Order: sequence, then structure tokens, then C-alpha cells
Amino acid sequence: MTVKPKNERAPTAPTVAKEYQQSRRGNRRVLSAGELSDRQITALREAEVPAGLADLDADLENWKP
Repeated sequence: MTVKPKNERAPTAPTVAKEYQQSRRGNRRVLSAGELSDRQITALREAEVPAGLADLDADLENWKP
């Protein structure tokens, strides 16, 4: 499958297309919660929002899903 972004030609060679897709998603991976290691789960539980971003909480005061 070749991904063609707006106003750009997608690469056609399979290896180039794969590298292009990886660069477009920033080398992020998608995985289910069951695939997380114990180390990753611990890191998520212990994660804290940096103090410099505390003012962003005001943006969520009236948020509704």
C-alpha cells in the first residue's frame, strides 16, 4: 500500500515507501495495553506533568467528551 499525501507524490519503491511512512508517523508504534511491559506501566504510573505546564489545566475546566 502506498500512502499519497496531499499535493505530494508518494514514493513508489517499497523500501522508500516504508521509510517514508515511518518518517510521516515519527517512528511511533501503536500497541495495546496488554503489550506494555511492566517497566512501561510503571513509567506511566509515575509520570507527572511538568510544573511549567500547570496553566494548561484551565483549558480542561469546562471540557466535556
